[in-house]
Amino acid sequence: MKLFFNLLILMTVLFLLLVIPAVIPAVDYNGYVKKTIDAFANSASVYGFWLSLLGFCWTLWTVAETLQLNKRAQEKLESQLKASRTETNELLTRIRGLALSGVREQVAFFTNEALHAIRNRSWIQVADHCKAASHFSVRLLSSDLPEGDHVREIRDAVIQLDIIRKKSLQCHNNVAKPLPETHANFLESYRLTLTKLDTKIQNSVMENLNDN
Repeated sequence: MKLFFNLLILMTVLFLLLVIPAVIPAVDYNGYVKKTIDAFANSASVYGFWLSLLGFCWTLWTVAETLQLNKRAQEKLESQLKASRTETNELLTRIRGLALSGVREQVAFFTNEALHAIRNRSWIQVADHCKAASHFSVRLLSSDLPEGDHVREIRDAVIQLDIIRKKSLQCHNNVAKPLPETHANFLESYRLTLTKLDTKIQNSVMENLNDN
């Protein structure tokens, strides 16, 4: 039923399109209808031109607005990426600082234990603790240490710790032969150097964070 009405409407429109152009000349007196249609067509052309111009302007504005939105989105993305890189660099700086401090703490711990072992005349423990302190000192040198005299002091300490280790083993084999007091004094000095190094590490971390 619906299809029938659609066909009927279509046939009516076609009929009107075919009949009206043939009827108008027959009933048009003095060309009134033709003049009216021509005037309407001219007005429609003018209005169509202005509508087209308005549509063109609207299209240009839409394109400009889209480009502006894309630019803002890109700037926001770049800002987020920059902030992300900054956070990543800060995190890596803190991790490096913590790792460096951890190695330094190991050196300080075994140095302190070696000093206590000397006072207790536990020569085997002195040798073991000096070996461990030397091992972590080498790791400390291979790390990204802040610049300063402590680098040279740590290098000297690696050599000196090996000497103390060998001397303590000799003392263990010969109880009557004491360990020179200078070795204990060196361990005291090295422990102080490590304490100062911890402050430098923390300052270096803060400087790198401020640079970021």
